[in-house]
Amino acid sequence: MLYFFILVLLVFCSYFFDIKNYNRGRGLFTFIVYLTLILMSTFRYRMGGDGLFYEDTYPEMPTLQNAINYIRFENYYLFQPLWILLISICKSITDSSVLFQFIHSLIFNTC
Repeated sequence: MLYFFILVLLVFCSYFFDIKNYNRGRGLFTFIVYLTLILMSTFRYRMGGDGLFYEDTYPEMPTLQNAINYIRFENYYLFQPLWILLISICKSITDSSVLFQFIHSLIFNTC
């Protein structure tokens, strides 16, 4: 049901702002679509191959204090250093993977 709402919102915005070329409210709806996609990516649960991998490996990832040691000796999945830094910052704040998914979604959707 949620994905149907997102699809209807995207079709509505595409029709009015791309096909009909209306400009009034374009910035507001762009922000609403941006926020909707961030929230959809953040609060997904056990969806997609990468999301499953992130959720499964998150408890094994280090905190910020142990990140250098993890990069040197325990990086069996060969993660990149900035990826480990991002996860370790999130893990230092909370043990829940929701914060990491939010920041990851924010970076991805902004780019």
